Amino acid sequence: MKNDFIALVNQIDDIRKLAHEEHVRGFFESDFVIYDVPEFIGWKQKVFLELQKINKQDAFINNVVTIIDKFEGYTDKKQFDELSGALRAIADNLDYYYEGDSDMSAEAKPKMIFISHSSKDVGYIAAFVELLEALGLRDDEIVCSSIPPYCIPLNGKVYEWLVDKFQNCELHVMYMLSHNYYNSAASLNEMGAAWAMKQKWSAILLPGFGFGEISGCIDPSQIGIKLDDSDITTLKYRLGELKEMLTAEFGLRSMSPAIWERKRDDFLNKIASLSKNREPENEPIQEIIKAQDTRKSSNQISIDACILLAYASDDPNGQILRCTVLSGTSISTNKVSFMKTGTAREVARWTSALDELFNQGYVNCEGRGEIFVVTNAGYVFADRVKEEFKIDTTRKFEEYLLD
Repeated sequence: MKNDFIALVNQIDDIRKLAHEEHVRGFFESDFVIYDVPEFIGWKQKVFLELQKINKQDAFINNVVTIIDKFEGYTDKKQFDELSGALRAIADNLDYYYEGDSDMSAEAKPKMIFISHSSKDVGYIAAFVELLEALGLRDDEIVCSSIPPYCIPLNGKVYEWLVDKFQNCELHVMYMLSHNYYNSAASLNEMGAAWAMKQKWSAILLPGFGFGEISGCIDPSQIGIKLDDSDITTLKYRLGELKEMLTAEFGLRSMSPAIWERKRDDFLNKIASLSKNREPENEPIQEIIKAQDTRKSSNQISIDACILLAYASDDPNGQILRCTVLSGTSISTNKVSFMKTGTAREVARWTSALDELFNQGYVNCEGRGEIFVVTNAGYVFADRVKEEFKIDTTRKFEEYLLD
C-alpha cells in the first residue's frame, strides 16, 4: 500500500500538465481546468481508494477526501494545489499513516543501480553518474566502484562486497561497454555474475564501440544506447526512455521537459568532449608524451607534466600546491618543490605543466586556484607513467627530466 500511495504522489506533476484552458464568454473563463480530463479522473479515483486503505482515518484524511469531491472546473487550480499539498504531507508522514504496513518491510530487497565498467573509462562514467544524480537517485541507490561515495567502503573486500550486493539487492545493471571493458577480466566477471543472478540490465555503448562488437553472455539483440550515435534524434529519444524507465522503477519525482533537456544535453556535451580529447586506448605513453613546444593535438602531454603528476599521486592528500607571493611562485607536492631557482623560465615551465594536467582532467582546482587535487583519471594515468618510466618518487625528480 505504501508503494501504491508513493507512486500516485509521484504522478502529481505529470497530472498537473494535463490541465487545459476553457473560455465560455460571459459565463466561465479559466486557464486551469482538469475536472473533465479522463487521466485525472482515473488518478483521482485511485487516490480516493488508497486513502480508504490507510490505517488511521483522522480529520486530515477526511479533509483530503472532501477536496477530491470539489473539482468542477472554475476552482480546479486551487483545489489541485490543495490536494497535491495534502498528499505530499501524507507522504512525508507515511510511517504514521501506514503503521504496520508490510508493503515496504525490511525483508524487501533495496533497489540499486550497479554500474559495471572499466576503470579506464572513468571520465565517461563520472558524466553518467552525474546524469543519474540529476534524475534524483540517492547515494544509496548507486553502486559504482570508481566514483566516491558510490565505491566499495574502506577496508572492504571487493568480491565479497559485490557478491553481497548481487545477492541482497534488486539490481539494475548498467553495462558501460567499450574495448576497455572487454579487455578487463574484472568487468567480464561482473557481467557473468549479473547474468547468472538474472539481474535486470541495460547496455550503454561508450564512444568508439559498436553494437556489432557486443559479445559475452548478454543478449546483443536487446536495444541499447550508443553514446556517439550519429543519429542524435534517436540518441536523445533513447536517453529519454532510460529516464522514464528509472523514474518509474525507483519512484523518482518527475522532471520538467525543459530541465531534462538541459541536463541531457549537458551530459551529451561532456561525452562528446571526452571522446574528442580522449587518449587512444592502449596507446604507449612514449607516443603520448611529446616535447611541449612540438605538441600538436590535445591528447599529447609533456614529460614535465607526467613527472609532476607521478609525484602528486604519491602525496598523502593527492594535492599540488601553487603559491604566488611577492617573492615569486612556488609549485610543490609530496614535500617536493619543483621551483629550485625561481627564475621566470622555471616558473613558466612548471606552471605550464600544471595547466596541462588541469586541461587534461588529471587534476581538479579547489579553493582560489592554489590547490589542485588529483582525479581518478589522474591516478590511473600516473600509475602508467610510474610503471613505464620506472619513476621512484622517493628520488629527486630531476633524475627523470629530459633536460
